[in-house]
Amino acid sequence: MMEIAAPASFAIIGLSLLMAFSEKLRGAVTRSHKIASGLAKDFLVLPTKTFLHWQTFKSKIPTVSVPDDSSMRERLDGYMGYERHRVKFDEDFWQRRQKNDTRAGGSSNEPDIMLSVLAEKARRKKEGV
Repeated sequence: MMEIAAPASFAIIGLSLLMAFSEKLRGAVTRSHKIASGLAKDFLVLPTKTFLHWQTFKSKIPTVSVPDDSSMRERLDGYMGYERHRVKFDEDFWQRRQKNDTRAGGSSNEPDIMLSVLAEKARRKKEGV
C-alpha cells in the first residue's frame, strides 16, 4: 500500500508546487482545462441531454416559490437553522455593519479619518519632516 501511496503523494505535492510557482504552467493548465471542459460539454453532456430529452423533462418541473409568511417557509427556515434570525442574503454585509455602527453610536466616517491620517503621514515622509 505504501509502495503506491508514497510516490503518488510526492508526485501530487511536486506538481502542486510547480503549478503554484510557475505562471506558464498555470496558464497552460488553465487553458487545457477550459478546452477539455468545452470538449466534454460538446461531445458528452449535450448529446446525453439530447438523448434523454432533458429540455422537455426540465420544462415539466414546476417552479414553486414559497411565500415569506407561510407555514412551509417557517418549517424550511427551521430545517436550515433560520428560525431565530431570518437573514436576507441580498442585503450587503457592509451596509448592515455600517447601520449597526451608527445605531450603536460609532461614527460611520472612521475609515475616512484613518485615510486622512495615513495620507498626512505619507505627505510628511515624502517631504522629509
